[in-house]
Amino acid sequence: MRRSDILIEGFDNIEKLCQYLYMSEDHKINVKNSIGVPLEVRMDENMRFKVKNLNFPDCPETYNDLTFESLLGIVDQLKEQDAVEYPDRFDNRWQEISEMTAMNLSLNIH
Repeated sequence: MRRSDILIEGFDNIEKLCQYLYMSEDHKINVKNSIGVPLEVRMDENMRFKVKNLNFPDCPETYNDLTFESLLGIVDQLKEQDAVEYPDRFDNRWQEISEMTAMNLSLNIH
């Protein structure tokens, strides 16, 4: 059976994450993959995910087709991380990304 929480919250969260990463090349997130490798994820102007293995910082980023399940996992990890840009205003990194995205989008809607 399909879960309604994914249908509602999951899709909304993935949309916010993609919007945040697409808004600026400076927008990056740090997460760990399933075996604990630290990764830096961003999105390019063509809406492709670029991933850098932080264990090898001198190696270039690679393109990665992140799955829906991977994106949901990324959101879950961000909920566990401390806020980065405004640690005094937000409880976690996901709240920070979600609120900043909503504010930026509200300014850009005509």
